[in-house]
Amino acid sequence: MHEVVGVHPRDQLAAAVREPEVQGGDEPSPLAPQHADARVRARRIGEQRAGRIHRAVVHADDLERRRPALREQARKRLVDGCRRILRWEQDADAHTRLYSRIAMARSRLLSTQLSEVEQHEAAVPDRAAVHEMRVAARRLRAALRVLSLRELDPHVKRLQDALGEVRDLQLQVDWLRGRDATLHRSREARLRKAERALERELKRWRSEALPELVQAAGDSAASSRQVWKMLRKRLDRLEERLERARRQLSPKALHQARIAVKQVRYFLAVAKKSLPKKTVSLENDLKALQATLGELHDVDVRIDMVRRKPALLRDQREARTRLGKIASAQLDRWHKQQLVARAGHPLR
Repeated sequence: MHEVVGVHPRDQLAAAVREPEVQGGDEPSPLAPQHADARVRARRIGEQRAGRIHRAVVHADDLERRRPALREQARKRLVDGCRRILRWEQDADAHTRLYSRIAMARSRLLSTQLSEVEQHEAAVPDRAAVHEMRVAARRLRAALRVLSLRELDPHVKRLQDALGEVRDLQLQVDWLRGRDATLHRSREARLRKAERALERELKRWRSEALPELVQAAGDSAASSRQVWKMLRKRLDRLEERLERARRQLSPKALHQARIAVKQVRYFLAVAKKSLPKKTVSLENDLKALQATLGELHDVDVRIDMVRRKPALLRDQREARTRLGKIASAQLDRWHKQQLVARAGHPLR
């Protein structure tokens, strides 16, 4: 191919491509294959460029036609985004209100249990007041566990122990009246000493424990998951101790079972709003079992107290045999009906 002055190289290439592939007779030109490849490449480049231009024109026309629809779509997306943001803000406000209500409910729970303890203080050491205040202290301890305030539990336990000492001696004094004068006088002396110890404990309660508990009433927090976890642990312990007492009605096994029954019962009483109904329904069965185990415990205490009084000892042993049969029947029922497992199933 000869270069022609004033002609674009592309046109020269096109002209060269059109030249005969065989020159000078029948012998092929050595440049013929190169000219063919160049022609193919040139055609491909031209087709690609033309395709890109065509697509750009088509896209531009399509974009122009779709401009109003795209503008409306953008407007709708903006409006939807604003509405979602508004809903998020409303949900956040609702969650804030919910958390506030939960916090208030937890605060009321602790405040209610504190009030139940305080309302009986003025009448202590009256027998009924001591009993009611002791029960209220147990419920308060259960509320502290529900609200994850275990660090305050020792304060309440000291008060509960002091009330329990007075209550047990009151029951012993009442039972010994008219049965044994010597033991009656001995227990009355112990009771007066326990009442003085309770008075000192109440002063400590008012000056140290109560202010901390009142302050904690506004900061309490515990999720339903935590409440369920704590109750499952208590139910497992209850099932184990009831089975142990069912196999052997020893004073120690029965006492441990009685403690587990009380712990679950008072826990249900203060946390029932956070628990399934099937679990809360166990409360009535617990109350009946606690009453029987409590009577058995009182009899065991009296047996230990009157070991040197044959007549009284014989009477209490007969009472224990009678109550033992009742307790055995109740424990067999709990075992056969699997009451603990059924109550704990919704918590799994």
